[in-house]
Amino acid sequence: MGITITKERNDAVKSISTLTEVNVGILGMGSYVPSNVITNQELEQKIDTTNEWIVAKTGIEERRHLDKEKATSHMCIMAANEALANAGIAAGDIDAIIITTFTPDYILPSTALIVKEAIGASKALPIDLNQVACAGTLYGMVLGTHFLMNPNHKNVLVIGAEAMSRIINPDDRSTYVFFGDAAGAIVLRRMKKGVSAGIFGWDLHSKLAMDVHIPSGGSMSPHNQESLMAGKQYLHMDGRSVWKSATTYLPESVLILLGKHGFRKEDIDLFLFHQANLNIIKECMNQLQMPMEKTFCNVMKYGNTSAATLPVVLYEALNAGKIKHNDFLVFATIGAGYFWGSMLVQFSMDSANFE
Repeated sequence: MGITITKERNDAVKSISTLTEVNVGILGMGSYVPSNVITNQELEQKIDTTNEWIVAKTGIEERRHLDKEKATSHMCIMAANEALANAGIAAGDIDAIIITTFTPDYILPSTALIVKEAIGASKALPIDLNQVACAGTLYGMVLGTHFLMNPNHKNVLVIGAEAMSRIINPDDRSTYVFFGDAAGAIVLRRMKKGVSAGIFGWDLHSKLAMDVHIPSGGSMSPHNQESLMAGKQYLHMDGRSVWKSATTYLPESVLILLGKHGFRKEDIDLFLFHQANLNIIKECMNQLQMPMEKTFCNVMKYGNTSAATLPVVLYEALNAGKIKHNDFLVFATIGAGYFWGSMLVQFSMDSANFE
């Protein structure tokens, strides 16, 4: 059965945006995944799990872990440089850098500032979007689109990156098998007047829940010896609640978005979901009554890389030939908090369509 939208939920929608006077598109993309592959068979030797259990529950076969001497900014820099090269612009042309991650290099200083100076984006405004988790890149794209409504700005670099291996408990199979490290970067630019392609709009929602949280390290509960001994510095997750929320909120958001813009599900060429769990993606497509051929997945190779999943799966779908010029795409992500939402994009591969 497909999902239906209740009147209560539909009446509560207040965050759909339709861009009329200014349209923004994706000019270039980049991706970085560490070379260190961690297979399920390796995890079998470390924790109480099996390859069969991991694949059955998550679809994940392997994930990547960042080298210990490197930090999140390293992945951001690598993805950013590729995105700039693919966009055909220099770092000095960037007006803002939005980095979304909850595994920054430091609490202070800014990871966005570290990346800005490393790539030579001398005039860019560095912005750190630190607590949106897996929905971060979608929210970063919304923020970047608003930034580009100012005619004085031309290019925004949005980077989703996560060093999840640094905040998951290596002794906890309920979290350790799920996550990996990666970064993805997207260059946004205004499109020429009269060009209909680009970001058509979005649907965003949020609801406070502690289903995914890190218990200590903030002002509510600073680190101390007791909290560290109890493993409260690591990510904690209620898997059942995450499943229920993701498989409810994501397809619901997609249908709300399409309805507001007069699109049918069948009009969409590709649905790209947050790559948290292959079974969640399958269930979302089932709720939408859409075939799996209309989505693209890489969670099998990388696991859940949080804010990096959307830009990395978009990058790989494009390189795999799953996206063509003028295709209609829907992105849908959900992150701890909860933050969730969807975005409707007509993808343009013609640089002449951009200002």
